[in-house]
Amino acid sequence: MPEDARALYARVAKQRGSGVAMASDGMCQACHVRMRVQIWVEVRKNEQIFQCESCSRILFYEPPPPVVVAGP
Repeated sequence: MPEDARALYARVAKQRGSGVAMASDGMCQACHVRMRVQIWVEVRKNEQIFQCESCSRILFYEPPPPVVVAGP
């Protein structure tokens, strides 16, 4: 993990008690504030670090498990 990401986590965790929060249904699950649509789209890509605009926690997205359909 890059040093700047570790420093960001440490700073946010010191302020908020937790440095990360799950993003689900377009909302930060720590503070329950809805994020802008474009931010939600980008967070779901999991390509870069985004912070919640309300609580500053680092957002992560975990896609739902694939649906397995049983055969006949």
